[in-house]
Amino acid sequence: MPADFFQIARYILPAFAFLILLYCSVSMLRHKPKGPYLPAHLTNTANGDIIPLQNWENSVGRSTSCDIVLNYSTVSRFHAVVALRKGGWLVADTLSRTGVFVNGEPVKHKTSLEDGDIITFGGATLAFEFDKPKEKARKFAKAERSRDIYFDKRQK
Repeated sequence: MPADFFQIARYILPAFAFLILLYCSVSMLRHKPKGPYLPAHLTNTANGDIIPLQNWENSVGRSTSCDIVLNYSTVSRFHAVVALRKGGWLVADTLSRTGVFVNGEPVKHKTSLEDGDIITFGGATLAFEFDKPKEKARKFAKAERSRDIYFDKRQK
């Protein structure tokens, strides 16, 4: 009897693993955010550092595993999440001690963000801004010029 079980399990378990992988892949594709990506960034009001929001969900905190690391003693290890959803950018507090404030108002649940909003994570104050199309076009043009120069040198 045990030999028959192992013969059957030998074929059933890989098939079961394949079905799990297929289910996970379909789930990931189904829940992919739809709509145009709205590029944005955070600007540290203390020193002017620009922090791009590169993911659909950006974790903010003191931990090095966060997408945006803020080395302030008043910022929790996992302080908040800044996420892009169908309605635009949102910020949510992840049960931090010092809280999250948008334009001086405490964030209880998810709060939508508008261009120019001031977000306070503990003692860190950041300004939320959408990337300007002109800046993006200027960066693209600069990259194209540098690429053209690179190819010209290579051809000679």
